[in-house]
Amino acid sequence: MTNAGWKAVLFDLDGTLADTIELILRSFRHTMRTHLGEVPPDERFLETIGIPLPTQLRGFARDEAEAELMRLTY
Repeated sequence: MTNAGWKAVLFDLDGTLADTIELILRSFRHTMRTHLGEVPPDERFLETIGIPLPTQLRGFARDEAEAELMRLTY
């Protein structure tokens, strides 16, 4: 088999080659505990998997500034 002129090969790691759900949930829990002092149920976050992180976090933050701080913590 020749390389057929390929310059790159891309792999879909998250959810395909590696199950990262537990790591995602640990990051979520840490972020919520740090900024809200409590952790909402995992299901609330899992419902939004696939949505960009800043958008996800806005659903938990009290304002845009807090959402940005949550993103940095996450």
